[in-house]
Amino acid sequence: MVFDKKGNMVIGMVLVLVVIFSAGITAVFMNNIVTEVNDDIQADDTFNAESKTILSNHESRYSGASDGIIAFIFGCLWVLVLVFAFIGNDHPIMYVFLVLMIVIVSLVGGIMSNSWDDLINEDEFSSAPVDFPITDFILSNFLLVMVIMGFSALLTVFIKNRFYG
Repeated sequence: MVFDKKGNMVIGMVLVLVVIFSAGITAVFMNNIVTEVNDDIQADDTFNAESKTILSNHESRYSGASDGIIAFIFGCLWVLVLVFAFIGNDHPIMYVFLVLMIVIVSLVGGIMSNSWDDLINEDEFSSAPVDFPITDFILSNFLLVMVIMGFSALLTVFIKNRFYG
């Protein structure tokens, strides 16, 4: 990304939308696959007890580790959006455009939140809110999260222009 252009903050927010949503869905699908593979191996008599124990331990730690990784990526991307907002050369007249873009990106986040809710309400993925509490909170409240992220970035742009000229 070029840092002397306007609108990097909005591009960063779109990046957050795509990365966090796709990471959340990928984690839920992978958790389902890992659980099914573990169940099949636990039922198979050709594997020894040590192998079954190791795989069961990995399967039980997968969802917590994936949830933590997604939370870490989300935090890093939020900081990236704030950095883009701070180093961009936005004129104060661009605030109207930025607010409009934040509203559009937030509405897309709301649509993605509804898609997430539809996914986790399926019987096959009903354990996702329990297995991924942080990811479920972020994606179930994606509209609110994106509004807060957008206006914190907008506040960063305002403070930068106000105090650092």
